[in-house]
This record gives sequence, C-alpha cells and structure tokens, in this order.
Amino acid sequence: MLPIALFYRVVKYILLVVCVFLFAVTGEAQIQVDLKFKRLQYIAYEPVVATLAITNLAGRDVDFTMPMGNRGLDSR
Repeated sequence: MLPIALFYRVVKYILLVVCVFLFAVTGEAQIQVDLKFKRLQYIAYEPVVATLAITNLAGRDVDFTMPMGNRGLDSR
C-alpha cells in the first residue's frame, strides 16, 4: 500500500504546481498546458518521467521570467 500512497503524493504535488502555474498565468495570456506521464504506475522512489507541453493560444508573447531575473520555467 505504501507505493500507491507515495505515487499519489507525487501526483498531488505535480498537480498543485501545475495549478499554481496556471492560475498565475491566466491573467496575462491564454495558454494550454498538457501534462503527460510515460506510465500510469511507478515504484516508490522511481523517477517520474513526464512531458509538459505549453501552447500559446493568445498570439502574443508570454514571459516566464520571475522577479530579479530568476528563470520561472527551466527546461532540461
């Protein structure tokens, strides 16, 4: 039962981050965000591989920088 609890904890954290990001940006531009996981189930402490696709539907520039020059969204 522990691996399922850890998986749900990770999913809750990821969804929280995505929701905060969406609510922070919705006032500035219309964007579409897709979060896709490679698999549905993971083993405890296994890296979770996810793909985040952001599509700008507004037709204007979207700025992902944070105050004081820190990058708000960093891709690896």
